This record gives sequence, C-alpha cells and structure tokens, in this order.
Amino acid sequence: FVVVDRRVQESDASYVVSDNTEGAYQAAKYLLSLGHRNIAYISGRSQITTAAERFLGYRQALEEWGIPLNEELIVPGDFEWEEAYRSVSELVRKKVPFTAVFAANDIMAFAAKEALEQNGLRIYDDVSLIGYNDILYASAISLTTVALEPLEMGRNATLLLLDLIEKRRTAPHHVVMKPRLTIRSSCRKID
Repeated sequence: FVVVDRRVQESDASYVVSDNTEGAYQAAKYLLSLGHRNIAYISGRSQITTAAERFLGYRQALEEWGIPLNEELIVPGDFEWEEAYRSVSELVRKKVPFTAVFAANDIMAFAAKEALEQNGLRIYDDVSLIGYNDILYASAISLTTVALEPLEMGRNATLLLLDLIEKRRTAPHHVVMKPRLTIRSSCRKID
C-alpha cells in the first residue's frame, strides 16, 4: 500500500507527501518579507502530521527573522470552518494585535475572512491572509495560498504502488513533493 498526504512512522509504509514544513515556511516568510510581524496562525488538528509540519514551518520562519513566538496569536482551527471562524472572531474581540493571518488550510482561511469581515475588517486593506492547499475556490477570492499538486501526488502514488507490486521498488519508499506559494491579492506590504 501507499499512503497519500500523510507520513506514517511504520518502517514498511510507503508514502507520497508534500513538504508541508517548507510550504508553511514559504508562506510565513512571504508575510514577514511584506513587513508583518504579528502573524496569527490558525492551526490544524495537532495529531495529524500535516498540522504539526505546517506549524513547524511557521515557527521556523519566525525564528529565522528573530520574531518570538507569541502564543496568543496561535489559535485552534482543527482544519474546520466553524472552529477557525470562532477562533478568529475571539482574537478580534480580545483585541489581540495582528496584521496577518496564516491558516493551515484554505477552508480555515475562508472562515478567517468571514470572521474578519463580520468584525468590520477587510482582507488586504486591514489584514493580510494566506491559506494552504490552493483548493478550487481560493482563486475566486484571490487568496494567496500554498499550492499542493493533488493530481501529481495521486499520479506519483499510483506509479509507486505499481512499482511496489511489480517489485521494481521495495518498501518503504518515500516521495516528498515541493509545494508552491501562489501569490494573489490577499496580502499587502506594510511599513
């Protein structure tokens, strides 16, 4: 078997994944390069490897820029719309200062956009926003996001599985694909 989009620790498991740490690092570094220093992070479910890897990339970018990790800016989203909406709304109500939001997936970014707008803030003008996955509707709202290549991941997983079946490769075999930051118009430079 071949696992797609999750790293598994068993020694005989093959997988095809995207480099989530690198993707999140690219996203956070992009916001930092635009002048953002208070970047809220909406996390995924902590027990899922992709969530842990994406948080690591966010943290690495902050460390590289000498920005201390602010626990107040790290909020739960669990990869779900409702939880992300509630968390961002609470950040705004508590008046925690932030100029950008980085969501660990696009669904949570959509929820953040809705929560911010419901609280009188506008994406781009007031708060920059980045998602992760580049799902179909991300371009509809011009969301800057980290693009995965799901078709390419599926193709690689299928080829790997066939190679394992035909004994052209031996398990475990790991394929780590590079993500790509897709810059649209949800982020702006600040002073």
